[in-house]
Amino acid sequence: MLHLNASLRLGALTALGLLLGGCETFEERVRSTREVPVVTREFNGSADAVMAAAKQTFAIMGYSITSISAAHGTIEAISDIRRDPGMRNFRQTRIKFTVVDRDGGFALATMQAWEIREEENTRGERLMSESGVSSHSFHHMIYGTIEETLNEQPK
Repeated sequence: MLHLNASLRLGALTALGLLLGGCETFEERVRSTREVPVVTREFNGSADAVMAAAKQTFAIMGYSITSISAAHGTIEAISDIRRDPGMRNFRQTRIKFTVVDRDGGFALATMQAWEIREEENTRGERLMSESGVSSHSFHHMIYGTIEETLNEQPK
């Protein structure tokens, strides 16, 4: 009888292994939710000018700059916390913006954005998640505002 239980357990584990054999692991699923599209845009101007315009743009749009490195051409910013009306959900948007000089007086900018959500479930537990923003209209709006700000700067 003991031999039969061991055989059944071994058979069940083998069947489970075969069933899940082609599936991605939990770690791969988590990593895939963290992948964020990198959206690029070329600007007519120096990296320093684009950095100044981006810094001004983020301030105009209500983002707080959490980190800035002129030497590396990087700005990290985060939006104010937005509360969903009538719900116990909160959201923020986090941005990483990088710019480098290119030949011919151009600057190449890259941007990644994440939406951070904190939600309360029916048991009162707070759950936090972060996912990449893949909406091109979001990136287009920020890049467009940077372009306008850059064109308004004295040459």
